[in-house]
Amino acid sequence: MNTQTTITELPVYVDTGGLRPQDDVDHRSFVAYRDRAKIIDDRGPPFFSGRAHEINVFRKVLEAVGAGILADSTFVAEGPPGAGKTALMAQCIGEVSACPRTGAGRQWLPVVIHSSTSNSAQAVGRAVDRAVASHLAKQINQERRDALLADIRSLVEGVDSKDRQLAKRAFDLVSKAGETLSRVDSTDDLNTVFDRIDQQIRTMVNAASKRARAVMNDIFNRGVSITGVSVGPTREISNPSIADVVAERGGAWGPYQIALFVDEGQNIPVESPETTGPASVLTMIHEGKAGASLSLAVFGLPGTSSVLRKVGISRVVAERKITIGTLPDDDCAKAVRRCFAQFKVRNCQKWEQAIVARSHQWPQHLAGYLVSAISEISKHLDQEGGFNAALADFPKAIEDGDRSRKDYYKQRHDGLVADNQDILAKHLAHCLREEESFSSEELRDVLLEKEPGLTNEEFAKFRSAAIHSGLLRFDGDQQRYVVAIPSFAAFLREEPTEPTGGRFLRPSRSRSAT
Repeated sequence: MNTQTTITELPVYVDTGGLRPQDDVDHRSFVAYRDRAKIIDDRGPPFFSGRAHEINVFRKVLEAVGAGILADSTFVAEGPPGAGKTALMAQCIGEVSACPRTGAGRQWLPVVIHSSTSNSAQAVGRAVDRAVASHLAKQINQERRDALLADIRSLVEGVDSKDRQLAKRAFDLVSKAGETLSRVDSTDDLNTVFDRIDQQIRTMVNAASKRARAVMNDIFNRGVSITGVSVGPTREISNPSIADVVAERGGAWGPYQIALFVDEGQNIPVESPETTGPASVLTMIHEGKAGASLSLAVFGLPGTSSVLRKVGISRVVAERKITIGTLPDDDCAKAVRRCFAQFKVRNCQKWEQAIVARSHQWPQHLAGYLVSAISEISKHLDQEGGFNAALADFPKAIEDGDRSRKDYYKQRHDGLVADNQDILAKHLAHCLREEESFSSEELRDVLLEKEPGLTNEEFAKFRSAAIHSGLLRFDGDQQRYVVAIPSFAAFLREEPTEPTGGRFLRPSRSRSAT
């Protein structure tokens, strides 16, 4: 027997800088949401640019998973706050949605699970159920929907007269839910609809007689392709493993290649919510022992890998773990050009140059300046249906972008203050330079010059806080610490962070040799 795995290679991801279907967004929505990663469908976030290396790493993971290699296929992306992790996750979700069926004929299905419930087998089960339901509700055409409803209506007419009224209520629920779900776009709205339907079904079934329950369950089971409300477990069990959850679905997940996405991975609970014992849900998925085609992609702050080790994912293949940070000027410019091209903005060269320079290669800043720019530019409609940037208030837009950038730094600083690490952070900021790196010993020596009584425990706490705030980043390849957000250090030094030749202002550095 031939056991060799066949891997279908995906094309290499190249960012040409042109507009794509995912960039088709209304300027009002873009300004209203402010966070472009929230304006997503199954194609990815608008104006996503760069990150070719990261996307190609993810595509290699998809190739392996699609070939049936589930064990050790977990993908991990870490980065400081504001580095664009959520946008990257949204783009990766689009990658999954665009994947052709696997060699086994499975349909790819991206599923987002909340970090706080990611180690709950039942919560993961519900999240996948809802994704399956949404897929079914949106894919089914009207002709098929009408045929299913006709089949269910025949069930209603065939029941005993004393149960017919209840059966009609069940039919009405299925019919109306199908219409509602086919129009739902937002994940939040989808969850609200499902919660309401679930509650209505539970109330209806619990109030029915034993004989009527059988009829109603039959109606709901046949309505699964319309509403998805009955793709869940056939029975509830205590303290289930993820394998138990899969088994209880009776093969409902079988047609799908399911990719689970977890954002804010640093908040994954170390213990299982059901058992309060060592968590095993993510471990079993990582090891390919869940009983279904499940894979895992985790996005979080630096330190997420340490959390994964605590829950039992001790081995993440090096080629499947990435760290994201600054975005090169060329890629920043692509994002700006895409945005202006989508909204048909003319006379915008000055705006593009200013936004790229003032963003300091940081995705969070780039997004803030783009929103501020479009907020002002969109007030000046031209005769061709686009906008004339020459008429917009350039200084006000830049001032608003600067304010957004400052607010971001303040949030990072507030986190340091809350952890009682702001004084040490300011000490270190005066020694940090973009081009330099520090070993752990050198980093400690810098701080000892200012705080001679600093203990090893205090140093470890500060180092962790500095990484989480975005002040430092650990370069695993070099085993050294580097500046994570270059302009954040300048902010802590209370210096101007305006661009000078493409860089922020920096004073000369002086400290004794170590």
